[in-house]
Amino acid sequence: AIGISIYGVDSNNSDVTGNKVIFNGGTIGRHIYGGSSNGTGAVRDNTVEIGTGVRIDNGGYIYGGNTYSGAVTGNTVIIGNGATIGIGIYGGTSNSGAVTDNKVIIGNNATVTRAVYGGDEMSIGRSVVSGNTVEIGSGAVIGSSVFGGRSGSGDNIGNAVTLNAGTVNGDIYGGYAGSGTVKGNTVAINGGTVNGDVFGGYSTGTGVTNFNFSSFDQYLFFPPF
Repeated sequence: AIGISIYGVDSNNSDVTGNKVIFNGGTIGRHIYGGSSNGTGAVRDNTVEIGTGVRIDNGGYIYGGNTYSGAVTGNTVIIGNGATIGIGIYGGTSNSGAVTDNKVIIGNNATVTRAVYGGDEMSIGRSVVSGNTVEIGSGAVIGSSVFGGRSGSGDNIGNAVTLNAGTVNGDIYGGYAGSGTVKGNTVAINGGTVNGDVFGGYSTGTGVTNFNFSSFDQYLFFPPF
């Protein structure tokens, strides 16, 4: 049992780049971080990989990359086929820095009981959230909502969720913003079930939503002319 958090690397203000955590079993007390900075450091290209069939029942969250006020870019969380994850997942998150090109990959037949975020900006600043993705494999089950990218007051651009014959027991948002512009986000459903609503882009405040898309390949319907 691991009673505290697991870090690939943790720093105060230094950049954190290119670290990897591979978790193949055990019990954790709190979080798993591929890379983390508690200050202004940029967090780039870090990875958390959860092994095939691994079960995590308790703890906090899994973060590919996390920083307090720096940029978080290109971090990844991979959930192995058949794993069971009872905690939330973030590809990359920052309280006030830009969140770009982070991703979460959920393997075939895996189960995640809590929400999944490709990238998340925690609303202190107005930084952009862009290019973040979540991919959900065949037979996988997500017990809550899924966000390609979520921002508080920053713009939310070009994030995506792809569901490949899995199940989501919540809503799916390509992009979600509190008050920023929401543009060019996508949700692609290639078979599967969504027991909630599907939004290419969504804003809870005064943000503009345009050019967001959702596609359902198994439900294409062309009305008669």
